Amino acid sequence: MHGRTSLFTVTALGLFTTSCAIVPVSRPAPDPRVATTVETCRASIRQPDGAVESGLGERIELLNWNIKKGSRDVWQDDLRSIALDADLVVLQEAAANIGIEDAVPHLEHSSFARGFTTGNSMTGVATYSHTAPISECQFRTTEPWLRTPKATSVTRYPLSDSEQTLLVVNLHAVNFTVGVARYREQILQVRDIVKAHRGPIILSGDFNTWNRKRVKVVDTLVNELGLTTVSLHTDNRKSFNRYPLDHVFVRGFTKAEGGTVSVHSSDHNPMLIELSR
Repeated sequence: MHGRTSLFTVTALGLFTTSCAIVPVSRPAPDPRVATTVETCRASIRQPDGAVESGLGERIELLNWNIKKGSRDVWQDDLRSIALDADLVVLQEAAANIGIEDAVPHLEHSSFARGFTTGNSMTGVATYSHTAPISECQFRTTEPWLRTPKATSVTRYPLSDSEQTLLVVNLHAVNFTVGVARYREQILQVRDIVKAHRGPIILSGDFNTWNRKRVKVVDTLVNELGLTTVSLHTDNRKSFNRYPLDHVFVRGFTKAEGGTVSVHSSDHNPMLIELSR
């Protein structure tokens, strides 16, 4: 019992981030166009789509960032400057109604998957793009200790001059667990969805990979799906026990490289990635 308590205490000190600076919101009605089960998501991904003239281009700039609910000063300024040329912005711990859209006005399409929700606040993962998604899915996995839901969003986008589509997974992985059973459950859910897709893939987010067992679960997923880790020329990602928490994995790109940007507006440093297909 003493050992288990110590693990929780150390983990909580290193990883548990909360904030009261969340604007009150109302709970939206479920969108019938958004799949909320693995089966319906897989079905939407399998739907054929012909070549389109307007879609994401040959080069895609991606920003991946846990913004800590926008609770720190100048986060909007940082997001605005870092995402200036981004085609896709993938955020974790995004709080509703805090003005994210004002910081990325060139990305007019958004997909929000809610995680933690109370009577007056809502946080989750959010994906922004200048191209409208073809299909959307979202899921929640509950933390076994704190009972806090963690969100996963899956969006699929057209690619210009291609009959293939791009699948983007935005994941905020469960955090407080003794073992990895619930963690693996969330990762396997992602695997079962991604396996249905035949085109390029971006798997991005805050994976909370803070120990060797969690890293092994993610490594198994990456190998099974034929994904590769994006090469980083600067790596100042948030880490715990020397394990980085944020990751971007891809498939179907000829170039995938980038780095991190050091900021004080979140406890995570954003990852800015350049992709070419």
